[in-house]
Amino acid sequence: MRTETFIIVCAIVGVSVASSACSVGNLASQRPSSQPSAAPTPQGTVKLSPSLNSSIRAIDFANFIYPAKPAFSYGRKSFKLEHGKYDGDKTHDPLLLAFVGYGDVTGDGVEEAMVVLEVSLRGTAIPHIVYIYTAQGESPKLLWAFETGDRGDGGLRQAYAENGRLVIELYGKDKLVGKNLYKSDPFALEGACCPKLFTRARYRWQVDYFQQEGKEEVLPNPEGHGSLVAPKM
Repeated sequence: MRTETFIIVCAIVGVSVASSACSVGNLASQRPSSQPSAAPTPQGTVKLSPSLNSSIRAIDFANFIYPAKPAFSYGRKSFKLEHGKYDGDKTHDPLLLAFVGYGDVTGDGVEEAMVVLEVSLRGTAIPHIVYIYTAQGESPKLLWAFETGDRGDGGLRQAYAENGRLVIELYGKDKLVGKNLYKSDPFALEGACCPKLFTRARYRWQVDYFQQEGKEEVLPNPEGHGSLVAPKM
């Protein structure tokens, strides 16, 4: 009888111990881990690098240091616009910020800036300097810089982006960047102030330079003047 009672007591104790062990195991499985789990990455979400997150529109081109060429061919390596102007000196003409246009001109889906400066000559001529910048990390990178002529003699009409290309429009017939800017048309009867035609050329980005794509177009000038036209955005 005592033996049976001992066996029953042992069995009850064994069941109690087993139940306690199971309960401890369940509690352990419900406790939060001491190591925080990593937040899941949403499907289809891509984290951009800082260089791709930066925007060329964040650059203050009204207060900015530009390379001297092609604005100035000698005497200095750079100049600084302050509040949209450079006052010049005895040997360098003043410069004014005419406008800044934005658009993808390299075909990569990222905006570039087309910065146009007006040269304030001591006379009636109004040439322009164009700088094309892209964003590289937190800093702008210069892709191209060029000068234009004066109003009807290859002066700048517009510079804008179109379908991943850079479009440059210069006043006058057959006027292209670096070519024929001041070459006069013997059959043209208008003065520099009032060109009847302008030339449109498209440029494609080729790794590290712009190359003209296709044949330039010579079109009627609807404005009848040789001033800048508001940029296409």
